[in-house]
Amino acid sequence: HYSVEELVSLASDREGMRAMGTALTAGYHAMLLRLRNLAKPVIVAMNGDTMGGGFELSLSCDIRIGQRGDHRFGLPEVKLGILPGGSGTQRLSRLIGAGKAVEFILRGRVVPPEEALTLGLVHEVVDDALVRARELAVELAALPPVALARAKHAVYTGSDTHLSTGLDIEGSAFLETMLSDDGLLAMKTYIGLPYEQRRAWLERPTKPQYKGK
Repeated sequence: HYSVEELVSLASDREGMRAMGTALTAGYHAMLLRLRNLAKPVIVAMNGDTMGGGFELSLSCDIRIGQRGDHRFGLPEVKLGILPGGSGTQRLSRLIGAGKAVEFILRGRVVPPEEALTLGLVHEVVDDALVRARELAVELAALPPVALARAKHAVYTGSDTHLSTGLDIEGSAFLETMLSDDGLLAMKTYIGLPYEQRRAWLERPTKPQYKGK
């Protein structure tokens, strides 16, 4: 993404700016869309100031972990006379709703980690975001990869459309998991346990030899 200094240089060339048009942001949008469409979970550890383009990058990740400290997260662009052009206006509204997002963006707000948690901008606030992100990565790596990939696809693709189409997307994704070797293995592992042990396994599942298919 562009630094403020780079944006000033670009904006100073008005004719060049007009000729560039939406290509200025199209490449960044495409990169973030590829990140969202990745078949694996993406976790971001936000352990410093995460504003502007950096915050837009975090919004394209699946799980956001904020670190306690003198950090700020948000979208200050309006205070600089521009607007969040790297998908911020669209992703934030989908995350917290248009009503909250428009207030946040119009005021150019940047907030500390604890307030970001209250607003729903991050999922957790911890003392060491990188350590926690790695813990979550280990947890997710123990789960069936087909289920993770199809669940992620269903949530994001379905949220971009209306309910009836979203339910069709979910149904197709569910069928894929039911037909997967990993799905059958995981369910057999679960029902193979004594009834009184099943809840504990769901909380801390042992990893069968999933093959990703």
